[in-house]
Amino acid sequence: MSMKCPFCRAEIPDDSWFCDQCGKELHFCPDCHKPARGTECPACGADLVSAEEYFKAKPAAEKALFLVGDGLRLPLREGVFGRDGGIYPELAAMQYVSRKHGELRRLSGKWQIRDFGSTNGTFVDGHRLPKDEWHDIAAGSSVKIATSKFTVEQ
Repeated sequence: MSMKCPFCRAEIPDDSWFCDQCGKELHFCPDCHKPARGTECPACGADLVSAEEYFKAKPAAEKALFLVGDGLRLPLREGVFGRDGGIYPELAAMQYVSRKHGELRRLSGKWQIRDFGSTNGTFVDGHRLPKDEWHDIAAGSSVKIATSKFTVEQ
């Protein structure tokens, strides 16, 4: 998932502490859950807090999750992944990952993953996913994309 930087309006990951494009430090409204400029929220008037403070205060279910393994730390994002790029261009160099391997989404506060029928499969906690069936993942889940092994971590 993404959000717009309140300074330069660039699309950036929704777990950013700084804008990837303009480099500005982000501040969030603890009530509206959106980044904003200045010291108070333009929508509700609440005092803005630093990204560090905001993300520490979020309930565990809302904290950013990452796929960690094979020397990578990839934030969970919604979209298609595979050797052709998509949300994880880092997978392009992995020869056993299919061109269009699978997809991640967030639905009703839960992360889900599916496989598009890839040759080498997607596995969650050791079980190969059937083609086009969504499966929940959460902190502690093991995810294998072809031969690359990851753990979902906060």
